[in-house]
Amino acid sequence: MIVVFSELGGEKLLGKARELADSFGLRVLAVCSDSHDADFSQRLISLGADEVIKYKNAKTAFDWVNILSSLLREKRQVSFLFGMSGLYTDAILGRMYAFEKERIGAFVTGIDSINENVGTKYLRTWSADLQNKPASEGKVSVFSFKPFAVPEPFEDSSRYGKTSESEIKIEQQQARTSPSILDIESNEFLDSSGRLTILVGKSSSQKDEAIHNVAQKYKANVVSYSSYVQEIYGPCLAIQVMLRHERELPRFHGELIAVNTTEDHSVISNVADLRFITNNDDTEKALQEL
Repeated sequence: MIVVFSELGGEKLLGKARELADSFGLRVLAVCSDSHDADFSQRLISLGADEVIKYKNAKTAFDWVNILSSLLREKRQVSFLFGMSGLYTDAILGRMYAFEKERIGAFVTGIDSINENVGTKYLRTWSADLQNKPASEGKVSVFSFKPFAVPEPFEDSSRYGKTSESEIKIEQQQARTSPSILDIESNEFLDSSGRLTILVGKSSSQKDEAIHNVAQKYKANVVSYSSYVQEIYGPCLAIQVMLRHERELPRFHGELIAVNTTEDHSVISNVADLRFITNNDDTEKALQEL
């Protein structure tokens, strides 16, 4: 069984979970709080879940530590547990790992990709890959994924699945204070190292709206280029960043796409993984295509 923590953006992982489940012959269980309506449960099934469990009064990080720990103890058939990497999710999974170390055989946060044989985390600062094999039989692999490492899942409204409700047992409740996660926007505390950065150089009022639309679509950070921008983590879209010397460039730790005009001979085009060369009037059109 593959369990997907479907809070804080985790529902996006159901497509990858479904793909792996079909390869291994496993079922997919999505867990969420009862703060979501019935439409959300049906959406989780449409995205790939075979079963959805909604937990009553699952409000805090400690609540979810208890829930996920109990799942691993009670459901011995669990092989994978997936979450979307971020401040809260990784803290929840880390605390759960501390409680269930004997049950968990592999624990990695910030995974970039996964297949049947290995989960890969790119260490861009060292230009290296950290590869993690799934845990041996009888153990659980706990992975959190960077938000932009996972494609948008396909929704199949014809899928059928089971929905049920459960409740945290009283003896498992934590008396200590724990932060609530109910009112957190799903992208507010995600792993920023995987978030798209739009680096803007020379711009104009005609392009501002197009840049805003791209940023909104991909939930990107927009940064105006200056000499103070030294490091950029995660993927970067550089728009008309026209520099003559490589020493003026920030250090890029992810994939770089550069959009420049035909008159520009900036060094950023030489280091980019992918570059668009446009006429002045076509830059906005290129952004619209993105």
